[in-house]
Parts: sequence; C-alpha cells; structure tokens
Amino acid sequence: MASPVASHSSTLVLYCNNHTITLIVIFKKIYLFQLSSINKISEQRIFKILLLVYIITMLLIAFIADGTGDEGDSVMHYLFAKTAAQYPQHFLDHWAKPLYVLIAFPFAQFGFIGVKIMNLLFGTGSFIMVYLIAKKLEIKPSWLPSVLLASIPMFNFYMMSGLTENMFAFTLISGIYLLLKNKYVLGTVILSFLPFIRSEGILILLVIAFFLLYRSKYYLIPLLLTGHIIYGIAGSFIYKSVWWVFTKMTYATWTSAYGKGQWTHFFYKMPEVAGRPTAIVFYASLLFTLIQFILFLKNKLQKQETNTLILINGCLIIYFTAHTFFWALGIFNSGGILRVMVSIMPLIAIVNTKAIQYFLSFIYPEDLRRNLFIVCIAIIVLYPFTNFEFAYHWKRDFQLKADQYAEKDMKQWLEKNNANYKLHTVYYETCYLSELLNIDWFDAKQHKRLLDSFEKNEFKKGDLIVWDDWFAIVEGHVELSKLESDKRFEKLNQFEKINYWGVTRKTVLFKVN
Repeated sequence: MASPVASHSSTLVLYCNNHTITLIVIFKKIYLFQLSSINKISEQRIFKILLLVYIITMLLIAFIADGTGDEGDSVMHYLFAKTAAQYPQHFLDHWAKPLYVLIAFPFAQFGFIGVKIMNLLFGTGSFIMVYLIAKKLEIKPSWLPSVLLASIPMFNFYMMSGLTENMFAFTLISGIYLLLKNKYVLGTVILSFLPFIRSEGILILLVIAFFLLYRSKYYLIPLLLTGHIIYGIAGSFIYKSVWWVFTKMTYATWTSAYGKGQWTHFFYKMPEVAGRPTAIVFYASLLFTLIQFILFLKNKLQKQETNTLILINGCLIIYFTAHTFFWALGIFNSGGILRVMVSIMPLIAIVNTKAIQYFLSFIYPEDLRRNLFIVCIAIIVLYPFTNFEFAYHWKRDFQLKADQYAEKDMKQWLEKNNANYKLHTVYYETCYLSELLNIDWFDAKQHKRLLDSFEKNEFKKGDLIVWDDWFAIVEGHVELSKLESDKRFEKLNQFEKINYWGVTRKTVLFKVN
C-alpha cells in the first residue's frame, strides 16, 4: 500500500499534468500580450474580464452555499443589524460597530443572504481598488495584485459571512487610494471612520497621522477625529457623554477571556491564512519592506515609493504587529483569531506583487526571469484549487458547520414534537438559533442567555434550554453535567453531527419542569 505522502504527491503530479501547464501557458500569453503596443487597452480589458468572472463566481457561491462564515460573531453582527429598527441603540453599539450596523441594516432585512451580498460588494470593491492602486503605482500588469487578492481562500470564504473584516478592508484600501491620489481631505475623513467598523482602526489612524505629518499636511490631522466627533455627539443622547466612543469600547481591557498565545502565532499561521504559496511570498515581502525602510532612512526612495511604504507597508506592518502583541500578551480580549488578517489582505496582495517583482529583478537573463514570474503567479493562483490542507474545501469553508446542522435537526424535531415552544422562553448561547427559530435574541421574553442564568434563577415551567458543546461552555459557562444533574430539567433529545475534522458536535435540548 502506498504511503499517504506518496499518494498525496501522486495526486498533485496528476493535477499538475492536467492543469498547471495549461495555466502557465495562458499566463505567459497574457503577460506577453501586456508588452504589446496596446498595453493600456489590453490591461483594462483583461481586468474587466477578471472582474466579471470574479463577480459571477462569488454570486453563485453566495446563493448556493448555506454557510455563515462562522457560527458566532458573523451571525451576531447580522442580528444586530437586522433588529436595529426595533432597537435603535444598535446603531451606536460599540461591539456591533456603529458604522457596520448602519451600512448592513438595509441588507440584513433580506435575511443572511443580504449581508453576504453586502460583503461580496465590499470584497469586489477591494478587488477594484487594488487594481486602481496598482495602476497608480505603475505595477505591470496592473491586474496582477487583484488576481493575487482573489487567490487568497480566506478572503473569499469570509466574504460569505456577516463579519466586519471585508468592510474594513474596503474602507482602508479606498482611503489609501485617495491619499495616493493627493485627495487628502476626503481620504482622511473616510479613514477616520475605521474605528467604527473595527477597533484596530485606531492604530491605522496613527499611521495616517504620521503620513500627513511627513507630507507637511499636519493641519489635516484633526480631520482624523471626524468619525469620533460625529459618533461621540450622536451617542451622547444615549450614553449621556461624548466620550462613550472610548469608555464603552468592548475590547479596552488588559486581559483576554481566551488567554494568550505565542509571539510567532500569526507568523507561523500565515499558510492557514493565505495558502502556502502566498504565505511564502508574504515572508519575502517582510524582507522587502525592511529593505524599503532602510532606503527610506537613507533618503533614497522616490516620493511615490515613500507614500507606498508608509501607507501600504506601514498599515500592514502596524496591524500585523499589533495583533501579534495582543495575542502574545493576552490583552484587548484577543483570541488569536486568524480571520482578522482579512482586513489587510488587499494590502498584502499589493506588497506581495511588489516583492515578487523586486526579487525577480535580480534574475538574469530576462527570459528566465519572465518564466519564473509566470510559474510563481501560476502556483499562487492554482494552489486554492488543489487538495492541500489550506486550499478550498467546500464543506469546511462554504457550508454550515456541523453544530449548525445539529441545530437544524433540533428545529425539525421541536416543530414536530413541541410546536408551541415560542410561548415560552428559550435559553441558549449559540446565536444561530435566533435566525433558525426566528427568535429575537434581544427580547428577554423570547430568549435568555445561559450566562448567569443559574444565578438569576428565572427558569419557568415549560421553558426550553438548548445546550451546545462550544458556546454554552465558553460563553455561557454551563457544563452539560450541570443540566443533567439538575432535577428541574428534563432531557428531551440530543442531536449530533460529525464535522469536517471528524469531531462529533453535540446539541442537547432540555425542558424546565
């Protein structure tokens, strides 16, 4: 019997024989076409074709795939936006993120597919902005960074969620583009709202402040407070203070409920974040950034190169480094979650492109350099469609998780055996149940959390309790044994599904007697 390694290698070789050579030939023809006399026209046409293919592909996935990105934050952000009309304070909720709720609100009224379409628009917008920046920076071919962005699996499958990262990424790359185009006022004002999409936006504002100072636009630095001033005033009517934008920050804590991790966590996890080929280029881009920084200190960079170093490389490095510190020190409620890197993936695509072209510039003769370039890009683009661990896997990346399928089974059983369950309060921690059962998460008559439920002891006869093997434990601090040993609760049924990794996920339904 062949070893797993040999079998895997054989599979890859067969795959390469069938597809890689064709792909490389196509890339070579396209690249050579860029060198023709109609360079600008061809690049624009190629980009439009790529954009159309990208939009159609992502739209098909959005409507075919039933996944929610993840079972927690993705769904909760959606619920905040969906119910904002009933609970106007959601528009000013620091955890939900005020600007996110405002923009997501109309989309969320169409159900979860609405926020998926919204994030698809932001993802496509990032695809376009990366192309425009590439043209501004005279990267050849200008469509290449967009292709590299679209070749990052995590960027695409988290587009099918209600998470904030794609909105943040689009806002960040759009603001940077405006600054590179010398539209300082508009770019600065737009970027000032980043902290109201994700809290890390405050760190980005520090980079932008340095850029404005370096470019002698220091008089524009106060514009970075625009978002805080507007939301500070708006929220003062609820929180009775304009300073709520700082005092109500949910992540402003020197601890983390999730503990802490290694300093190298995000560095070593980059293959999982972006795929192995893109991760290798990312490591090279860090060296490229260091080289650029040294040249900057020696005043050997042109103005545009300096702008790029500060705005693109600088924002990327500050964001990546900040999350490294947060997780290693166990502060700001960091969980070492890899998806936070989606926020800077447009920046990674641009820097990676420049790094590839920089290091290949030392290769001679030119034919060898060109062929290596084509092979490098082909490998990056092809990788997501292989059978490797960090490539696309439909069940893992685009479908509902096993615990969500277990909850769907529970819903079917509940509707058949206890159809009047909505007349009682349902206790649970997994927010997907609110969408599944059409129960208002924020209405205490319909739903209560397991967290502190035993201390409050408000259980009434006929109430239901849904225990799951993750959120009930991590967020609700309730073990299954606690419910099973309490004679007030009757175990009605148990629902199990095996996930992608072969682990059995469990959902247990109880009734209060």
